[in-house]
Amino acid sequence: MKIFMKQESTIDYEQILLKDPLFTEYPLHNVSEMELLNLLYFLGDKSTYNHLNVIDSYCPICNKDTTFNSEQSGKQELSDLLGDAGIYSGFQGQNREITLIEELEKRCVFIRKFNCPRKPLDSAHSQIFIFRVIGTTLIKIGQHPTLADLSKEDLKKYRKLNDNIYIELNRAVGLSTHEVGIGSFVYLRRIIEKH
Repeated sequence: MKIFMKQESTIDYEQILLKDPLFTEYPLHNVSEMELLNLLYFLGDKSTYNHLNVIDSYCPICNKDTTFNSEQSGKQELSDLLGDAGIYSGFQGQNREITLIEELEKRCVFIRKFNCPRKPLDSAHSQIFIFRVIGTTLIKIGQHPTLADLSKEDLKKYRKLNDNIYIELNRAVGLSTHEVGIGSFVYLRRIIEKH
């Protein structure tokens, strides 16, 4: 699974979108505003906000590895955000400039959607990521399909060994993606002990 970008970034988009579990927190102290906006927004006609325009991932509906295309973000929403943050206008709020991060925190949630090119209008084939900014932290609060759904294809090869191994490994991965590490460990231990 790879994500294609036009320039180097300090944000690992692939890690954030396709590997990290829900409620992972990302401190924004050393993240540039442009990289953060590229994660949360996509405007195809603007070269500034289209560095994250496709992701390579598994489509559980098509049962194939696919290059997903980013859905267009609202131009007006981004323009309002930048204007409110004073990036374009130098707007001063309460005798100080309102930062982009403060403005992002006011906006509540950010939805980033990628569509499968095989069925771009079918939302079941989409990958959706939901983020929230709280203080100086970005949090991944939602994802569809789940990390467990995306990893099922990789686990199918273990079904050949034994159905019990496959079932317990699926449970372990499901628990791990929900950050229930000890539960995941219990299932992995059972696999090793039995087989």
